[in-house]
Amino acid sequence: MIAQYCVAKKNSKIQQIILDAKKNGLELTAIDSEKIKDFREIELAAYLTHISFYKNPIANKIENEFLLHLSGKRQIKDAIEEYGAKEDKDFIIVYFGEKDLEEIIKDYKIETYKELNRKLEDQELFKILENKSVELLKD
Repeated sequence: MIAQYCVAKKNSKIQQIILDAKKNGLELTAIDSEKIKDFREIELAAYLTHISFYKNPIANKIENEFLLHLSGKRQIKDAIEEYGAKEDKDFIIVYFGEKDLEEIIKDYKIETYKELNRKLEDQELFKILENKSVELLKD
């Protein structure tokens, strides 16, 4: 599995929750849900992150690599500023790791929209990219 994500309800303590989770070794980030127009944006950024991070990374942490791919920015500071979760808005948690994201949500008492939780497997991302490539070639 390469990524899991879910949409969470606004939380005034999200920044502290993310910092605590990272201190505990979890590779995750929270992004502003209003910046995402289609969840395929997350899936494509996760795919690109999966390909580049272990071969030719542009960031030192996988969650930062993801933010750079998602935002199209070159500096992590700019990517966080534009795409980072805001305490007064719903947000999306993106997690890279083997532990089930639902366990993490429960551990950190994060309220989510359950129907919007997703796990991305390697072969699923390849299908997404292949379908998108075929779609682009048709145009």
